[in-house]
Amino acid sequence: MSATVHSLPIEIFEKVFSYLTFKDLRNAALVCHNWNEVLLGAKFQRCLRVELQSDFSDQLPKEHKKLIECCRNLSIVQDFSPAITADDDINKLSEPEENIASIIFSTKELNSLQVISRYSSLKNIIHDRLSELPWLKELRISFCHHKTVKRDTISGDDVWRLQSESLECFKLDQRGPNDLFQLMTPSLRELHLTIDCKEIFDIVVMYCKQLEVLRLKLIDIETLDKIMDLPYPLLRSLEIGIYDDKELQLNYSRTANLNENDQRAKKFVQRIPSLAELSVRSNVVFHKIFPTLCSVKTKLQDLSLHNIELDANILLNVLLVQPLLRLSIHHCEITNDLPGLHIRVAGLKHLRLINVVNNILLEHNFCGLKSLELFHGFKFGSDSIQKVFINFGSIEELLIHYRNSLDEDALTKLHQLSYLKSLTLRSTEVTALQCESCKPMLSVEKLTMYSCFMLRYSAFIEIRRVFPALKRLHVDSCHIIDDTSAADAAVDGTCELKLRQLFSQCIVSWHDSVQITPLTLKQLLL
Repeated sequence: MSATVHSLPIEIFEKVFSYLTFKDLRNAALVCHNWNEVLLGAKFQRCLRVELQSDFSDQLPKEHKKLIECCRNLSIVQDFSPAITADDDINKLSEPEENIASIIFSTKELNSLQVISRYSSLKNIIHDRLSELPWLKELRISFCHHKTVKRDTISGDDVWRLQSESLECFKLDQRGPNDLFQLMTPSLRELHLTIDCKEIFDIVVMYCKQLEVLRLKLIDIETLDKIMDLPYPLLRSLEIGIYDDKELQLNYSRTANLNENDQRAKKFVQRIPSLAELSVRSNVVFHKIFPTLCSVKTKLQDLSLHNIELDANILLNVLLVQPLLRLSIHHCEITNDLPGLHIRVAGLKHLRLINVVNNILLEHNFCGLKSLELFHGFKFGSDSIQKVFINFGSIEELLIHYRNSLDEDALTKLHQLSYLKSLTLRSTEVTALQCESCKPMLSVEKLTMYSCFMLRYSAFIEIRRVFPALKRLHVDSCHIIDDTSAADAAVDGTCELKLRQLFSQCIVSWHDSVQITPLTLKQLLL
């Protein structure tokens, strides 16, 4: 057995070890020299993130520090006792802070660091020592203020200046006053910020001309206007979210100067000539920017929309004008639809529709589309599925995620997807009766059943008939009812064995799935 294990490729070990916690990794490193070499190897360390969560009142044992010293990606979460108050001396390094600092600055080639703690603790831990991490590319910090510092009491020594020559990505997960914080990183290319004060906005002003990726959360429209007035000559990816409530939207609609907004939006689009990815999480942002995108062609290829009331006319015009390759719509409602309108959209390759209300996009012809993902929290009628089969005939990958069973005739025209190679059914009940109405499909090579509850074994018999050229079958986190066995049959893995025999011509993956007999099902329901 030992020889068989050691004969596995190193890539297999790296994949298995990537799922282990730090405690398990420490134990695995002590098993044998081969495992220790894999765990300390540069290739594995580049993809591994070591996560530590504790109050750090005690130092790490010496035998564990070797693994930490070699790690490239480190995440630290400091827990606090309720007895710790805001009046702690922020200029004195406490014992837990010393222990955290020793962990961070003992690493040899740290590339990515995340620290979650209080502001005072973070300042004491990191202080001005980032220069000791010459390979650090990404820094993410989260902290909270325990007391507000008045501006007129701030001195030069109070300001925390983060300085690093190597840092390229900075993420600040923070809300509250930031009067004491400054960032000095000449190599910065990526910023993730919540802008709730002038000091954080000034960071964007300082680095806007060199940023390639920008992720922003805003709290007011005035800040959005200021952001749109800045130049971003190198920006490739932008995400903007703003706190939207009904009152804010109503006030904006009453007071907005449409001509001024149009001019600002046109100038903003001109200031981001390299933008390829855009993610919008605000109604106000959508209505400020997207009318311009209906008429001005850009290099935009990836568009993601979240929690927005989408105007159908604006959305369709953007699809026709922009050279989009990928479109994702999450938890949105599409309004102002024009009944009877049917357009042909070319160029789009990947489409994700997640809990979209009034999903009029299914009415249009997306020629050239390769991948479609449909997620919905309530039952779709067969009409919606039929629209997919009619208007999305070019797709090669289809993922359907419904929380209920499909209609009996929902899959009748599945064969119209003549180019389909991969089909994934997630949280969807599929029955033998539904499959009986399906014609055989020789194009499908991969079928994935994920988190399907009460999936009967008899359905797989029909699935085999429908997909005779299947090469891979994945049954992941499913509850399989073996309705072909006796009611009192034992749950002993027979169902998995029968499934492998049924699909002997292809690779079968059975992962975290459970066999249920009619008798055990009755007991569960009772």
